Amino acid sequence: MDVASHALWGVALFRRRVKWWAAGAAGALPDLISFLPARIQELTQGKLNVLHEVRPLADYPSLTMPLYNFSHSVAGLACVGLLTWAALQRSERLARQLAAPGAPATSSGALTAWLLGPWALHLALDAPLHSVDFFPTPLLWPFSERVVAGIPWAQPGVWIPNLVLLGLALFWTWPERSEAGPEEPEEPEEGRARPPGGLS
Repeated sequence: MDVASHALWGVALFRRRVKWWAAGAAGALPDLISFLPARIQELTQGKLNVLHEVRPLADYPSLTMPLYNFSHSVAGLACVGLLTWAALQRSERLARQLAAPGAPATSSGALTAWLLGPWALHLALDAPLHSVDFFPTPLLWPFSERVVAGIPWAQPGVWIPNLVLLGLALFWTWPERSEAGPEEPEEPEEGRARPPGGLS
């Protein structure tokens, strides 16, 4: 799936527990880790025409596949989770900065799970939506090379429903009545100003 959809799914489903920008970043990070270094390398070499070009895997820079295998595997997710948990354990300020406003207080472990939820969702969506010919999702790396023979996400039959469901999810989760604030209390009769002449 495209990186923008991953980020927005993270925002839609996890923003009530972690800050929206943290949820979006966590949803996009697996792809950013995989492809951003290669894109920077290609840009520095003047290869501007390859940014949106679908190419054989062998044509990608050599560092792309190792980074992709790490960021799209359960083992990689576990490593990132351990580092995140350790950072939250050491810094209560960091935990407060990442937790969503109004979210109930929680432990470092639980906050880590909420933060890594968008990353896990990224892997769950990619596994059935990538073909074996174009960046299949190596969930079991480095212990196994087995992958799911999925359906390419760019097909209209996948892409259009994704946009519809994503739009519905954002619409359903974004407006929260709890954020609207309490209603203004009505002024009691005794406190209301009376018109001149004592008429009411």
